[in-house]
Amino acid sequence: MNRLHSLRSFAVLALLALLSFNAGARSAPFEDPAPISVTGGMSIEGVRKSVKVALIGRNWVISEDTGNKITASYAKKDWSATIVVAYGLREISIKYADSTNLDFSQNEDGTREVHPNYSKWIANLVMDISKNILLMSPTG
Repeated sequence: MNRLHSLRSFAVLALLALLSFNAGARSAPFEDPAPISVTGGMSIEGVRKSVKVALIGRNWVISEDTGNKITASYAKKDWSATIVVAYGLREISIKYADSTNLDFSQNEDGTREVHPNYSKWIANLVMDISKNILLMSPTG
């Protein structure tokens, strides 16, 4: 009987350790990406178009497009993320705004964590915007 109790205790502890390990794997540290440089000679409308083409091409839904800022959201399964893309003649920046079910947290030291999928979505977006800037640039 004592051995059975020990086995059950071990199984419960192993399960708890496994669950806490998986919970930790669901989020990873992240920072907003470095600004994307804009090639010389592009108009502000060309920069805007480069951003919008990338967003739409990756299935982001634009909810606001005012001034030199675009707010867009991406949803997949039960996850969603909202970002703000600010752009000008010199650079484009992408900032995290909000998310659902992506385990976002901000630690006391200011570091932020989110599900690794968010970072993949943003990396793809940065790549597409950079490509569009090169392709649409008058000097490209």
